[in-house]
Amino acid sequence: MAPGTGAPSGSSGPTGSSGPPPSVPHVQVTAFEYGFVLSRTTAPAGKIVFELVNHGQDEHNLNVESSEGVIDGSLPNTLPGHIREMELELGPGTYTLFCSLPGHEAMGMKAKLVVE
Repeated sequence: MAPGTGAPSGSSGPTGSSGPPPSVPHVQVTAFEYGFVLSRTTAPAGKIVFELVNHGQDEHNLNVESSEGVIDGSLPNTLPGHIREMELELGPGTYTLFCSLPGHEAMGMKAKLVVE
């Protein structure tokens, strides 16, 4: 056989380091009156994409707070039916996700995310 008649280069699967970069984990936060539902409750340390999906009838926002009380990131008020995203770099720990509109957190708009 003539040289070069085998399988095309790079078609044999994930050999070497030429594959696609690893995907960034996503945490979808579904907001409604008055709660949050997370698509996952744990994520690996590093870059994490947060996606706020407002399924409620009111505006809602999203804040990510470390156990030390530091706000690591926030998404502004989001209209019903809208989606916003942000990417954060988070280290290991437990983070509180909450809506900061008056009374919303107290009524249950908060959740915990463990970053490992």
